[in-house]
Amino acid sequence: MLFSNRLLALSAALLLTACDGVTWWSGVRGDRQEAASLFMRARDSDMGAYRQLEERVQAKDHYAAFYLGRLEQHSSSTSVREDSARNYVSALPLNGARFNLAILWLDGIRIRGTDSAVDLLEAAAKDGHVPSMLLLATVFESGRPDVPKNTALAKQWYQKAIDVDKSAYAELRLGALLQAAGEAVAAEKLLISAAKYGFPEAQYRLAALSRDPRVAAQWKVAASLGDLVYAADARRALAVLTPEDAAMADYNARMWVHVFRNDRFVKPAIGQPSETP
Repeated sequence: MLFSNRLLALSAALLLTACDGVTWWSGVRGDRQEAASLFMRARDSDMGAYRQLEERVQAKDHYAAFYLGRLEQHSSSTSVREDSARNYVSALPLNGARFNLAILWLDGIRIRGTDSAVDLLEAAAKDGHVPSMLLLATVFESGRPDVPKNTALAKQWYQKAIDVDKSAYAELRLGALLQAAGEAVAAEKLLISAAKYGFPEAQYRLAALSRDPRVAAQWKVAASLGDLVYAADARRALAVLTPEDAAMADYNARMWVHVFRNDRFVKPAIGQPSETP
């Protein structure tokens, strides 16, 4: 009897999820795939699709509101970007809407009565939205005129992104913060992991942690192979070595890059609007 009751409950939950693409029990309404299709058409100047999105927004479709906001977010017009923000408000509680609304808030587009960027990002981050964790950590790391710098909270959110998604970018930034705090052992562990995903900055920072000039030169050469901004420093590091040690450091760096290719990763576009709800 107990098994039958559980089966009935599961069936009811699946039915609620399937109806019209709506996850009613989570408070989200609308058909995500249909809204995404209309968005693609509207982006290609299909005014009929644009009007359908507007009609769905009037019918309280969260996904349609999100995608209509995406269409308007990159406008050069402040009033249109304000419309984008209002559509994201209509798309709440979608995490992508929270994230994009926070970006507009940070850019100075603020709708009266809405939460601050930090509040929006925290809500999405606590719901497991990794881009929000990264942007929140970045905001706390650097600080802004309206958001005080808070290194402890930056570390906390970078660590959360690592725990949830094994984010190599979070490993790089947390490693950099620990390095600045003098926590060399913990920083090195994180930076090596980020370096394996091809972050030149991680490789360059590892050079500063090494007391062996040959190892430091190797890391600098590896970094220069991924980003030419490090090339001059790499040449200087090789120049102080013997010809044999310089040749070995260069060889080791190139072998590292061959094994852990610098094109294995896509650097996250922190602060760029989310394409997905």
